[in-house]
Amino acid sequence: MNKKILSISTKIGIKLLSSCTLTLMLANTVIAAYTPPPNPSRPKGPVASGGTRTGACSTASQASLTVLAPISHVGKTVSKQPTFAWFVPDAKSYPMEFTLYEYNSSGKRKEITSFDLLSKPGIMKRSISKNQLNLSVGKRYRWQIALLCDPNNPSKDLSAEAEFEIAPIPNNIASQIQQAQNSIQKAQIYAKEGFWYDALAETLKSSKNQQFKLTLLEKLSNLEAKAATNLPDNLSENSPENFDSKRFKLSLQNQASQLTDIVKVERQ
Repeated sequence: MNKKILSISTKIGIKLLSSCTLTLMLANTVIAAYTPPPNPSRPKGPVASGGTRTGACSTASQASLTVLAPISHVGKTVSKQPTFAWFVPDAKSYPMEFTLYEYNSSGKRKEITSFDLLSKPGIMKRSISKNQLNLSVGKRYRWQIALLCDPNNPSKDLSAEAEFEIAPIPNNIASQIQQAQNSIQKAQIYAKEGFWYDALAETLKSSKNQQFKLTLLEKLSNLEAKAATNLPDNLSENSPENFDSKRFKLSLQNQASQLTDIVKVERQ
């Protein structure tokens, strides 16, 4: 056989093999939906779930103010400008405040940025641009979204929050992402490898990704409910002094319930 033809055939074979490998990997990912990182870290302090009172400014709302992120464990992202997403239950627009905190080596947190915005009903998202802030690999952060139902009465404010950390992307995952043909394939890869924020961000790029986005939220709801069930009333001596396990369990239960409600609303 001509050496040139043999070379071309070999290249085609390699491409077909790579394509088949990626297809099989994605098929398994669909089943897995979201797999948390191995031995995930617990948040450093209490996490507000937005589930107090009605969880909305209006009692007619079908769901609650909810961060679309894990609160049972610290979520991971490979992006230094991650995308944050949350659900707003009210049809009427209200002032909102987004705040981002950074933890130092001793576990203390400080505010590093905040900005105001107006709410829109349903799922909202926001990214931190490079000219605003450049987050660091290996650092842990907490983000909070607050719904100001009555600016003259702060006691009526609702808030929800979650913690995340930025991790370096493994070479094999970076290679798979480069081979992915669209955002849904990238979302499936990120989800299988435990990068929640990147997976959800990819699903938010197109309405065509709606089904997998809801699959992610359903999986997260189940994980939060399971974490609440398995959480002991008294945590170990290594837990932070201000960590209230009963309050944390209630937050997890609220988060699981709220995510289920959001999926129902999104399917209407």
